[in-house]
Amino acid sequence: MEHVKQAELSYLNNYLDELAIYEKVPAVHLSNPGLQKLSGRQTVASFSSMTFAGSILNAKNKVIDQARFPLDGQSVGKRIDSIWYLTTDLKTTTTSIHNFIHKNIKPLGK
Repeated sequence: MEHVKQAELSYLNNYLDELAIYEKVPAVHLSNPGLQKLSGRQTVASFSSMTFAGSILNAKNKVIDQARFPLDGQSVGKRIDSIWYLTTDLKTTTTSIHNFIHKNIKPLGK
């Protein structure tokens, strides 16, 4: 039996949705907080979300870097068939995202 808090429900159900996509099985959501008998997938989702939350809470650096891609200087708004799209050079944007995630290079905004 596992005690599930109200604040955990959306995270657990979201993780169950992601598991369902990869495993090609329907997600069985939790609908109420409280003491519950969880299925194997629900237990994995619960453990995974607690592990993730614990790693954030125990991290020395509690700052989360954020960036928006594509960068303003790497994109332009275009109207195509009366619909507005934000277009970008995918190769340049992919490089910017890769540098941000893997090389800790923060984008300059242009």
